[in-house]
Amino acid sequence: YYSPNNAVLAIVGDVNTADVFAKVEKYFATVPKRQDPPRAAIDEKPQTAERKFNEGDKLAKVPALSVGYRMPPRGGHDAIVAAVTGELLHNGKASRLYQALVKDDKLAIEVNGGVNWPLGSPFDYNGPTLMTSLIIASDKSSESALLGALDKTMANLAAHGPDPAELERVKAKMLSDFYGEMEVPINRASALSHAVLFDGNADRLKSRSSDIAAVTGGDVSAFAAKYLVKTNRTSIYRVPETKKAGAAE
Repeated sequence: YYSPNNAVLAIVGDVNTADVFAKVEKYFATVPKRQDPPRAAIDEKPQTAERKFNEGDKLAKVPALSVGYRMPPRGGHDAIVAAVTGELLHNGKASRLYQALVKDDKLAIEVNGGVNWPLGSPFDYNGPTLMTSLIIASDKSSESALLGALDKTMANLAAHGPDPAELERVKAKMLSDFYGEMEVPINRASALSHAVLFDGNADRLKSRSSDIAAVTGGDVSAFAAKYLVKTNRTSIYRVPETKKAGAAE
């Protein structure tokens, strides 16, 4: 896999272009090309039924629920809507899930998640990925109560979509974060590399801001109705394991 025809070299910053190309030619031109490695078959069949698992955790103090919804492939409009919806549901104390599970129903003490979370940003994947929600439960909640509140939140989003002001706030935050990341050279180089590796064109990065800005409330509503449903998710409920009497620490 480590060959020049299977790699992207991104150089950003205050550089002299001619000097950069000369040095790249000097240090890399003699590295031989190799046969392209075979691509792994990573496609997954559509999920048609809800999948639920339970686990014990010896170190846990309170229960936790982790839920993963399968997401659309990279590159299409649905993938952009997924990114926005993931932020709307998970980003901060004003997010839909925090408000519903922590503030209103008091079933959880913490909610984190998003598309491709915690592996990376919702734009840095090229293959199957999930919208993941990690919910740290309160000591008075249950698996059925958490899933019920989750279903209620998703159904409400599918039926009514986000409030216009809510959607604009989330998109503005995403754009602000994106521009802030691009100020850091290593982040800019990484994003350009991913655009070339995954989309074949570094200019694809230029449309991200307009793609995010174009997402509508109707897009979010349709996305939730299609993807954020029971049959498209897998959940794991982890509960503290009670230590046996006399067990060694």
